Amino acid sequence: MNLKEFGYYANNKTQKIINVFENIGRQNSSNIPTLLLTGDSGIGKTYLAECFAKAMGAKLLMVQCYPSMTADNFIAEPNIAAIIKKDSQNAIKDGLLVKALKETTDGPTVVLIDELDKANDETDSFLLDFINSGRVTNGQDEWNKGSGNIWVFITSNNKRELSAAFLSTESRYSWDDPTEHDWVEEDYCDYPRERVYDLVEYDDDDDDYDDYDYRYLK
Repeated sequence: MNLKEFGYYANNKTQKIINVFENIGRQNSSNIPTLLLTGDSGIGKTYLAECFAKAMGAKLLMVQCYPSMTADNFIAEPNIAAIIKKDSQNAIKDGLLVKALKETTDGPTVVLIDELDKANDETDSFLLDFINSGRVTNGQDEWNKGSGNIWVFITSNNKRELSAAFLSTESRYSWDDPTEHDWVEEDYCDYPRERVYDLVEYDDDDDDYDDYDYRYLK
């Protein structure tokens, strides 16, 4: 996979990690490959997941975490549209992980759990079980991974410390603070985003950057 073809100008380190991540997901084992992306907001963590899904031709399912979010919200959540219409039969809809497991019966799926550090810390152990087993249960019902491939991206802005057990299990990639040799490329991806945020290391001996419209990151 060449992320650049899908709008994300990745440096060599990022590209190698994504290639390994893709291959692990194609093995279709019971556990679910997960990449934890940490770093400050606005550096391209979410955008990387979006472009990865596009490159894989996979359906992208995502959730933006919030402070009151618990494990239950990954199983079921209120259907606001139905509630407004007073449609009590459809007032509850599948949560992100149940949706994702159901989608794997139809084809590849990419799950993006954005800013996990905002959610209740109980979600860490719940997600850990999901990742290790490829299933979700509420004590009564159980949903299992289908035959389709699935990849999970989790982002964190380091607002709270994730559990040690969770961190010891997940593949983790952190972005360092930019230096004077870091540059960013204009956004060539079809997604309606402002810019590609991934940091690309500047090389004095490499003139390839002349083909692109770079601006210095300040």
